Amino acid sequence: MGSMPGETGVGGSPLCLYSWGIFSLEEDEALILELERNPDSLFWGFQLGDIWSRALPHQRWQTSLNSAQAKRDADGGFRFVISNRDPGIANWLDSCGRSEGQILFRNYIARDTVLPVARKVKFDELMANLPADTTRVAPERRKTDLEYRREGYLKLYRE
Repeated sequence: MGSMPGETGVGGSPLCLYSWGIFSLEEDEALILELERNPDSLFWGFQLGDIWSRALPHQRWQTSLNSAQAKRDADGGFRFVISNRDPGIANWLDSCGRSEGQILFRNYIARDTVLPVARKVKFDELMANLPADTTRVAPERRKTDLEYRREGYLKLYRE
């Protein structure tokens, strides 16, 4: 994933550092996004989009996570997983059945630059490529989290 300036000819915030990338996954693959440490910023987050740069439906699926929602690993870093199937970890980003899409990392009022590093693995080998202390999420908890997300969206947008 490459770094982009905050303000471009097509938009953006001068207070933000962006990193943008794409994903291309087969059904048996997952993409691990790694931040080696917690960014020194006011707020940061990942958001998935489709190939036309439209945000995936975050109100019904976990297609975005921010600095308040993400779970940190014991080594101080963060690992996120993009896949079509729920791997049962907290920092999962649902590709909503898409094999291709966009990844946007926003880092607001950043004092330094931390860029995500991406690597593709086989879905069945995912847990062997994550720290042993990776926070897991049971299906019941995922369901509760997604309902909380949906209710928050409805409160915010009254839709």
